[in-house]
Amino acid sequence: MRKHTPNQSQDLPEAAPAVQTVGGEALKSPSLLSKIARWQKGFKEKVVDNPKMKWYRRALFGCTLTWAILLAFQSVPYYNAIAAGEEAFKLGRYEKARKEFETSLAVCQTFGPDWQIDKRTARAMNNLAELYRIQGRYSEARPYYEKAAEAARLSFAASRPEPAVALNNLAMLEREQGHYQEAEKTYLKALNLWETQIKQPDSPQLASITNGLAKLRRDQGRYSEAETLYLKALAITEKKLGRSDVGNAYLLANLGGLYRDLGQVKKAEKYYQRAFYLDLNALGNQHPDTAMDLNNLAGLYREENKLGEARTLYERALEIRLKAFGPDHPLTAKTLMGIGDLERRLQNYDKAQVYIERALAIQKRSLPAIHPDLAITLDNQGICYLQMGQAAKAKECFAAALKMRQALLSSDHPDCYVSAANLAVANATLGVGSQEQVNGALEKLTERLGEKHPITKAEKALASKNKGLAAPDLREVSASKPQ
Repeated sequence: MRKHTPNQSQDLPEAAPAVQTVGGEALKSPSLLSKIARWQKGFKEKVVDNPKMKWYRRALFGCTLTWAILLAFQSVPYYNAIAAGEEAFKLGRYEKARKEFETSLAVCQTFGPDWQIDKRTARAMNNLAELYRIQGRYSEARPYYEKAAEAARLSFAASRPEPAVALNNLAMLEREQGHYQEAEKTYLKALNLWETQIKQPDSPQLASITNGLAKLRRDQGRYSEAETLYLKALAITEKKLGRSDVGNAYLLANLGGLYRDLGQVKKAEKYYQRAFYLDLNALGNQHPDTAMDLNNLAGLYREENKLGEARTLYERALEIRLKAFGPDHPLTAKTLMGIGDLERRLQNYDKAQVYIERALAIQKRSLPAIHPDLAITLDNQGICYLQMGQAAKAKECFAAALKMRQALLSSDHPDCYVSAANLAVANATLGVGSQEQVNGALEKLTERLGEKHPITKAEKALASKNKGLAAPDLREVSASKPQ
């Protein structure tokens, strides 16, 4: 379940505990083990290999087969619902996915008194959490992530990777909400568990957790640490999978995004292109992941003012996404938003608004009324309106984006400061606000992200009313790839 389903690295597959247990106690005593071994040997000689006990063996086989068939029938509705939910998730049919995942969770409740710590339950809860996170329904996602983490802790041995993976998922949610201190603690807890208990230094799952912490450092503007962590994660996957394996693509794309943040355009292009060619060769030119790589490259070229090349790549990405997902998928909306920003930079404002409105319409149909992607689109629409000289409409967009972000994110999340700064600029333009208010909003953003952060620079460019106004970050964020 790697591509465009609830993350493979976040999935909690079924597996037997690595440590044998009897009555919940680990078999650690040599004397106890030797006693059991002697008992097993005697049972084999007196019963299993005794021709006179043929009736017993047949009865035992019959009971075992009956029990296995019963368990299989019990699990069929669960696996049917899980499969249907994951297929719907892949296609962006989130309401259908929610119903199927809830059905799978309801089936889990028939698994006996310990159903809440069953491995299948952990998977169902994780998928529901992932679905709600993608939709920006963070308050609904969190309980499921927490329950999935607890189920993984109780149903898998400490040396298994699943408990650490579940913590990684929870940390990802905390990071997206802007709860950076909580996210850091959870990421470090997952990494400590890996180092002290799991001890698989070459595992791609360890690379995924390391990648998550790198993303947090990048969000915090701690770029040197983020680079070190990304490169560490990439070294793990390249050693384990080989340099030409598609499993490296998401890390290469994230490194490209980091260097894009830092203004190191050549490096960014190099890593984006490596990710693109890995996905292209492994998955083909019509795969959604290939479209994501095209979208990333298009965004980079757009920022470099290579608008012709950017348009070509956006159009290719849009064609793939329309075929794969249809016209009402949130990822289709992201590409339309990118084209809209391209038209804005060309000062084709009316065309830009057409694309932005198409993106907004898709997002309003496919996402909850309050969602971070909607806030991004509204911010970009507001910037377009400012350039069109329609400050009142811009103010409406910025105010709506700020309201959404305040409802979704922590009060000191950078995106809240971005919307507040945008709103202050619109108010100053209308004459209902002052330059001091604009400066105050920018000071808070600068204090939060630093003077050299690309978002800080973009907002200062907006406030200075330069002709080449910079838009908020339109970087591609995958709904399924580890970030």
